[in-house]
Amino acid sequence: MKTSDAGAIVNRFVAAQATRDVEQALPYVAADIVFENVPFPPGNETRGVDELRRAMVTWMTVATRVRWTILRQLDDGEHVLHERTDEFWYPDGLFPGGNYCLFRVAAAWEVRNGVIEVWRDYYDLAIIPTTLGVDLAEYSRIKAEYLARR
Repeated sequence: MKTSDAGAIVNRFVAAQATRDVEQALPYVAADIVFENVPFPPGNETRGVDELRRAMVTWMTVATRVRWTILRQLDDGEHVLHERTDEFWYPDGLFPGGNYCLFRVAAAWEVRNGVIEVWRDYYDLAIIPTTLGVDLAEYSRIKAEYLARR
């Protein structure tokens, strides 16, 4: 089965995550991209490439290693759906429950004019306290403090 142009763009964006270099991923997104972490309430979308850059820095910089693996993908024209795993390794001792977290993600993408315009991730936030030993607020606080020290 041939991957569409839209599917190939999503694949390159996902592969760029492993570099932990935000700038390598951003050429694949539109200036006015909308990124929605669906586990969060509506109204918390990330809008625009500058907001996305800031969001990506928080998950790429804190991790010592990142691996996103697409398990299955369907694409139809400008629409791409896939199932993937997002793995993050963190510095030893940063979180009390451990230094590894794996998210099982379903994602929906809209690609137009060669760039990603809409990206939605669906996953279970309960994995954070289960694997890292902190609630979501503490997870965010620890990451912010870590970034501030860098």
